[in-house]
Amino acid sequence: TILVCGIVVALLNWSSPVVKPAGTVKKMPAVSSPVSTMEKGAGNAAATSKMPVKWPAGVEAAKSDNLAMQTLLGIWGLEGFASDKEWGCQYAENNGLRCLVGQSGLAALLRLNRPAILKMRNKDGQNFSVVLVAESGGRLKLRHGDKVINAVSADLATHWSGSYVLFWRPPIAYSESIRPGHKGRDVDWLAEQLALVAGEEYNARSEPATFNDSMVRKIKKIQFDHDFIPDGIVGKETIILLNTLTGAKVPYLRKIGA
Repeated sequence: TILVCGIVVALLNWSSPVVKPAGTVKKMPAVSSPVSTMEKGAGNAAATSKMPVKWPAGVEAAKSDNLAMQTLLGIWGLEGFASDKEWGCQYAENNGLRCLVGQSGLAALLRLNRPAILKMRNKDGQNFSVVLVAESGGRLKLRHGDKVINAVSADLATHWSGSYVLFWRPPIAYSESIRPGHKGRDVDWLAEQLALVAGEEYNARSEPATFNDSMVRKIKKIQFDHDFIPDGIVGKETIILLNTLTGAKVPYLRKIGA
């Protein structure tokens, strides 16, 4: 009997796992969310909030969209928008701006460095819109009407679809993306921006500039250095980047160089 009991005890001791102190347990990494997988280059934006964010509830989607559009237009100094008369983007274009409607991860949106309307959904499945008005050290400041919402990227993970709307300022005579070989006033503007970025003096020419190989190389380097697709084409996002690098007087999410 003593021998049998000894064998049973030995088997139990052999099969039982050794429990380590709580402080030595290694946690498994959390499963990445659609937002957090895009956070490369977004600083500390993936940190978690100390308090749960209280998202708007019980608000009609259309009313929330109009409120967000009024807020964004106001940030750009445009007042008097009436949603029953025209679409917000049309109103912006009538006042010298352009509208960029897109979908991306948070890091890509932050690279554009412009206030933006974010299309959201609360826990009850209700759609609403907020305006991302500032970002600093990974902390996000959003507005819903007069209400200010402080958050971080993790707070957006299950609420933001990645859809956004923002405004940007085009160069004079802009009609389409500026491509290699183009010439005209928009290329003159581009040549001036490249000189400003390089800290060089720009000397206007009597004849329209041509988007030549030298300019293409400079654009590709700027795009590459700032995590944009280095395709050498000056489209909406690259124009936004050039405006930022040259210190254009437009609203920013964060101060230049921050």
